Amino acid sequence: MNPRAPALYGLPKIHKGNIPIRPVVSYIGAPAYNLAKYLNYILKLKTSFQPEFAIKNSIELVNKIKDINLPIRCKLLSLDVDSLFTNVPVNETLHILTELLEIKRLHPGEVSELIELTQICMQQNYFRFNDMFYHQREGLAMGSPLSPLMAEIFMDYFENKNIVTHNNILYYYRYVDDIIICWTGTDRQLDVFVEKLNKIHPKIKFKSEMEQNNSLNFLDLVITRSNNKHRFEIYRKPTYTDNTIPASSCHPWQHKHAAFLNYVHRLLSIPLTKEDYRKELYVIYHMANANGYNSGLVDSIIKKKQQRLIAKELYAVPMDKLNRYKTSLTYFGSISERVARILRSHGVHVAFRTNNQLRAICNGKDRLDNKHRSGVYKLQCSECHATYVGQTGRKFETRYKEHIIISSLQS
Repeated sequence: MNPRAPALYGLPKIHKGNIPIRPVVSYIGAPAYNLAKYLNYILKLKTSFQPEFAIKNSIELVNKIKDINLPIRCKLLSLDVDSLFTNVPVNETLHILTELLEIKRLHPGEVSELIELTQICMQQNYFRFNDMFYHQREGLAMGSPLSPLMAEIFMDYFENKNIVTHNNILYYYRYVDDIIICWTGTDRQLDVFVEKLNKIHPKIKFKSEMEQNNSLNFLDLVITRSNNKHRFEIYRKPTYTDNTIPASSCHPWQHKHAAFLNYVHRLLSIPLTKEDYRKELYVIYHMANANGYNSGLVDSIIKKKQQRLIAKELYAVPMDKLNRYKTSLTYFGSISERVARILRSHGVHVAFRTNNQLRAICNGKDRLDNKHRSGVYKLQCSECHATYVGQTGRKFETRYKEHIIISSLQS
């Protein structure tokens, strides 16, 4: 189909002072998009790459550190990699990737081909903004499906070589560009460590934040050192609101319940004190009531979640659930529910999607002119009112010119 230039738009960081803008590039439909998606899959498969110190979420972090006995004089600190994606050195990362592929004893020709294709994707780092084209000269292509993997490959190499081998680090974990460290050395040794860390690479810089009153905010947690153990609480930013999809909205019930499922999963997965558990449960109840739901919904979700957690401990996931077919349908109310029930009776798992979204009336992206789009179109004759419906994978402007040429030749 007709490729599109990646579009730049901005998302406000409302939780930070002066509300800076986070630049985001929409890479979907870009010339290298499908190739980058494929390489993201095939490179993980070929290298068996598993970053040693990366975590997927706060629950994984809790499971890794909850049983650790803390020394009396240790400290918690967080590090933030400054503008990680735009500062990852592409050539160095390609060299690291080459070594990972060669370790797997792949054919030299296959290694060379994979690296060349990856390099092509990394060179597609341009975008469109306000009808102007820009080229990102350094770093990973923003929005590319391949960029997160490349960033992980570089950071895994960097931290194994320069950070985790330090004697004063009890543990070290990283979520993308957010890092948590338990430091067992002195304050002076810590200052020297952070200073040296910022001198290792000209592009990779770190901002540090020390614990306050034995507590550190990290991801959606407040982690506190207490009696040589970790105490966990739920952290919410000052900009937090209890808004979610209201009960009266014409959305699939799965979408309406998604936020509550997420909060309940966190409630049951993080080892909270009884007081913190009650406090968090009250917050979830309040959110439900504020959006038109009753507390019984929360109770039923908690009960089902507890049953599933017990079943997960006792039984393996059935293979038929792992291998079943999946599809998505646009939600139009009860008729969509009936179609979904029929499909589910035939072993097809259905997920609903909605077309009515806020982005339809408030979108920060540059709108692409219809003449530059591809898809289904309709032409109407100005004389006889006949219509022609066609489909094109190229720009509509190109196909329309062809119609004009054919029409002029026939007249």
